[in-house]
Amino acid sequence: MDDLPPRCAQLLLSLYQSGDYTLFSQQTQLALQEVHRFDAGKPPYLLRILLGADLQFIAMTYDKQELQNVAIEMLICKQNHQLVELLRQAKILLDDIRP
Repeated sequence: MDDLPPRCAQLLLSLYQSGDYTLFSQQTQLALQEVHRFDAGKPPYLLRILLGADLQFIAMTYDKQELQNVAIEMLICKQNHQLVELLRQAKILLDDIRP
């Protein structure tokens, strides 16, 4: 039996590690731009769910508890600047994962 992580986890990991969000839907891209543009304001709920769920899946697949914690914080963050900081933390943690 193959010990490799599921292909979808590998694809998500490479997408997030690349930092190239152009492969996300246009709606997600626009939401990410808004979050980076305005410090104040609450991040869109669907954006937090999308990012949190993706990162949670990657974290569970690769057994990365710290990344799971960041993903959970994304779900409950209240300000855009918090989400931007959590994305930075996630990127650092993702770069440490080797598929």
